[in-house]
Amino acid sequence: MSSKRDRVWALADQGMQSATNFATMVLAARALDVQSFAHFSLAYLAVLFALSFHRTWVTQPMNVLGAQRPDELPARARALWRAHAMLIPAGGVLCAAVAMFAFRDLWLLLATVIYLALYFLQEMQRRYAYTLFRIREASLTSLVMGGVQLGGMAVLMFSGWSSGTNWMLALLLAQIAGLATGLLL
Repeated sequence: MSSKRDRVWALADQGMQSATNFATMVLAARALDVQSFAHFSLAYLAVLFALSFHRTWVTQPMNVLGAQRPDELPARARALWRAHAMLIPAGGVLCAAVAMFAFRDLWLLLATVIYLALYFLQEMQRRYAYTLFRIREASLTSLVMGGVQLGGMAVLMFSGWSSGTNWMLALLLAQIAGLATGLLL
């Protein structure tokens, strides 16, 4: 059963994710030149597009079915972890298709594909924690990721190292921090 404290943690999680996504685009628009922002935006949108399928096909069904049939959750989760061996390359192909038509920056593409892979894994890990009603741990993961992402973007803005690739690397580092936090909790 969910406690009031769990609801506060879950609200903080969603608030941090929404604020970080919004801040990412606003700050990138301010820091990057028009072409770099356009390329970064298209790469970021490709990730969000792939992530919408990941949530629809993987994490939301796991949350719903895991809550309804908790005894089947471990086997379901193992199968979904294995499915990432197919989902991550498919997401990479999507990113490559966007890059082929929208921009030709190999480093941005590479950073985007790695970011996507880490995002899929982190999202699976965090949603699994939610399914087990480990709300605090899942929310702490989001708070850490948001802090690392905002910190990375601040460094880029004030250092003059702003490029679409570097912005994607800041997002990638946030996912690494999220995965590490999830493993430690």
